[in-house]
Amino acid sequence: MLQTEITLPRGVRDTLPERTAKRNTLLRKVLSVFEDCGYSEVTTPSLEYVDVITQGAGKDLKKRIVKFTDRATGRSIALRPDFTPQIARIVATHYREKNTPVRLSYHGSVIRQTEDAGGGHRELYQAGVESIGNSSPEADAEIIEILIESLKACNLKDFKIAIGQVDFVKGILDEAHLSQSERTEVLDAIAKRDSTRLNEMSITLKYGELLVPFQALLYPFGGEEVLDRRHENRLITNERSRNALENIKSVFDILKRKRLSKYVSLDLCEIRGFDYHTGIIFEGFASGLGSALCGGGRYDDLLSGFGHPSPATGFAIDLDNLMSAVERQA
Repeated sequence: MLQTEITLPRGVRDTLPERTAKRNTLLRKVLSVFEDCGYSEVTTPSLEYVDVITQGAGKDLKKRIVKFTDRATGRSIALRPDFTPQIARIVATHYREKNTPVRLSYHGSVIRQTEDAGGGHRELYQAGVESIGNSSPEADAEIIEILIESLKACNLKDFKIAIGQVDFVKGILDEAHLSQSERTEVLDAIAKRDSTRLNEMSITLKYGELLVPFQALLYPFGGEEVLDRRHENRLITNERSRNALENIKSVFDILKRKRLSKYVSLDLCEIRGFDYHTGIIFEGFASGLGSALCGGGRYDDLLSGFGHPSPATGFAIDLDNLMSAVERQA
């Protein structure tokens, strides 16, 4: 009789007692900040119907869902790929009559398909918050402040929250009247920070001169000086991009007044979750860690998919990446 090889599926792992204890210590600190800031904890199921959980979700999330068929109903069931759509479903079904902003927190595992055969974690342990019902810059700044305070509570010292605004990019692309293939090519060049390719497109495309601001803003990361660079080019005149600049400036000014701007850098060419996010977006990075330890942003369209249109913003922290970052800085 052949013995079955005792292995785990690719992309998942055991977390043994010592590291579980360390992660739980960080989790308690993070949850304490969430609670102190008025965010109530909810517990969501690990299974959802695919056609429900994908309401309003971005293309990236949809293609990363791990799913199977429920033999009892014949419907496709998804292993939880992300908490945010679940929070949106909860608010749409349980808090529909609540007029004031809904502030909820969560923690647990998410399961996702990896995009390549080389590896990468398919199961992530996350903790995060979502604020539903407030579209103001103050709400975005509040979320980023909570994130910063959570990382500080875990004794993480050397980190930055890189903030962007997807409407800045969307406004320029709309004004340039690009075809779908041209739009895809420009977004790919921006994502890869390919200034050479952007320069070529600014010359060859009919309205290519409108893409010039992207070349100037591909690499600057900083504070107010990044926003001031918009004055170097008079081509940023469309209303959508100008409003986006004012919005990100408002958020930055709030964080500056709270003396948190030293933890922030601005990146006007950030396009993560481009088809999903609707305003401010951000990711957190720590020295010595090659991948983001947290991410979030505004997603005002998601709740419409659940029949309850409402502005929303939030973030999630990858607890294992946070643990690695804290250990590197110890």
